[in-house]
Parts: sequence; structure tokens; C-alpha cells
Amino acid sequence: MEWNNAVVYVVDDDPQMCDSLVLALRSAGLDVQAYSSAERFLAEFECRLKPACLLVDIRLPGCSGITLYRRLKAQGYELPVIFITGFPETETAVEAMREGAVDLLVKPFTTHRLLERIDEALGRAQAWAERIRMKGFFQEVIRGLNLREKQVLREVLAGKEAKRIAAQLGITAKSVLRYRAQLLEKFQVSNVVRLVQMAHQAGWNDVLEMLHWDDQAFPKNSAR
Repeated sequence: MEWNNAVVYVVDDDPQMCDSLVLALRSAGLDVQAYSSAERFLAEFECRLKPACLLVDIRLPGCSGITLYRRLKAQGYELPVIFITGFPETETAVEAMREGAVDLLVKPFTTHRLLERIDEALGRAQAWAERIRMKGFFQEVIRGLNLREKQVLREVLAGKEAKRIAAQLGITAKSVLRYRAQLLEKFQVSNVVRLVQMAHQAGWNDVLEMLHWDDQAFPKNSAR
């Protein structure tokens, strides 16, 4: 797959290895940013809403590759990582995969295998970037909804029919249909199926959290 707008971050303290990786990746048409230490990477890294992944030596001096990855995750960055190592130890491999690594590449490895793993990592990154974009869209739309619209939206996302929603909220089915039409317009979709798909893309639990409210603040039989 072509990744015209993707970036690969390479972190390796071995200048020769780092140069070799950068050359291979740039020859494949990838944007590459190289760092000689985890500390330098952390100081300069800026999250961007485009596909990106991390290619890092697992045994960096100072802050190790795994520690670097843990720090990124603790800050909320889901940056796919490929660890590289010259020491194929089982314990290290298990730890790397438990952290969610795409792979642990043992030196020496072929350019073909490297690019295969990079392609997988960027695929994961693209999905994450799309989720962040969609989550932001849901936050923006939901912020502009009134409480009744939020109530109807939550029940619509749960797959409930208009009559059932009406009975649950104490309003008419006609009102539910009106609210549902307004919601589809605000979310810029033509049907409920697409709205549900978008909610899953944004992160189902995150969307439900956005719709949390105090039911006592809005009596069920009001604003029909």
C-alpha cells in the first residue's frame, strides 16, 4: 500500500543501523524522522492526525524502547510500534508482544519483511487516526444537542424502534421520528445504520460516555 502522507519515527542509538533503516524506508517513498535516543524523541514528538508508527531499538541506553512505548501509551498515544533487537531472547519477545507491538524484528532482517511490518503498523495507525477524527466530530455534534436529542440519540444507537423510544421517554412516536430526522441531519448521514457505524468508528464506549446525563434534570413527559 502507498503511504504518501505517513511518517515513520526511527529511534536507534547505532548511527549505522539508523542510517540503513532511514535509507530503506525513504527508498520506499516513506517520510522518515530519525532520533538517536528515546529522550530526544519524547522531547520533540508531536502527535499528528495522519498515519505514523514507531520503529525503535528495544535496548536503547537510558530510556529503553519498551519504556518509551509505555510512556507514549500513558500519554494517550496509540502509536503502533515495531521493536528491533540484536538479542533474540524469549523473555524480551514476550514482553514486547504483551505491550501490543506489531512485531519484534531480530537483526539482521530483510527490507521486504521490514516494509511488510511497516505497512501493517501504518494500517493500524490509519484506523486510530480515523477514530480520533470521528470522535472529535461526535463530540462537536453532541455538544450542540439539547438533552432530549441526546436521549433519543442514545436509544437510536441502541437499536430501538420509534414506538419503544416514545414509550420509554414519555413522548409521542411522531416526536421521536422528528428528533431522529434532526439527528441524522446534524450527523450528516442519510440513515441510522450509517450513524451506528460512525459511532463504532468513534469508539462505542466513548460515545455513550458523551451521552451521559442526569435523567432527573429532564422529566420524561416534557418537551414532547
